[in-house]
Amino acid sequence: MALLEIPTRNDLPCWEQQVVLDGIPFILQFYFNPRMNDGAGKWMLSISDQNRNLLVAPVPITTAWGLFDRFIELINLPGTIFAFDTSGQNTDPGQFELGDRVRLLYLEAGST
Repeated sequence: MALLEIPTRNDLPCWEQQVVLDGIPFILQFYFNPRMNDGAGKWMLSISDQNRNLLVAPVPITTAWGLFDRFIELINLPGTIFAFDTSGQNTDPGQFELGDRVRLLYLEAGST
C-alpha cells in the first residue's frame, strides 16, 4: 500500500502511456483541450484496459476529487487517481504545469 506518482509530460499536447496500478495494467490517454467553456484550457484523461477497450473518457484533470471515483464500478480500479497541486492553491493544471506544479498521484487500494 503506497502513494505512487504517475509520470506525466507537459511538452506534448497529447500522449498515452501504460501504467500498472495495484497489479492491473491500464492505458492512460492525456490531451490538452485549449477550448474549454471557462476560457482556460484543461488537461483531459481517459483510461483503457490493456486491450485498448475504453473504460472512461475523457475526464478533466482537476484537483477537486478523485478523477475516476464516480466510475469505480466501470473500470475496476482498486485505488484512486487524483491530481495534487504542490503550491497548495488547489488550482487545476495549465498546459505546462502537469507533472510540475500539479502531480498525478495514485493511492493504492487499502491505503488510508
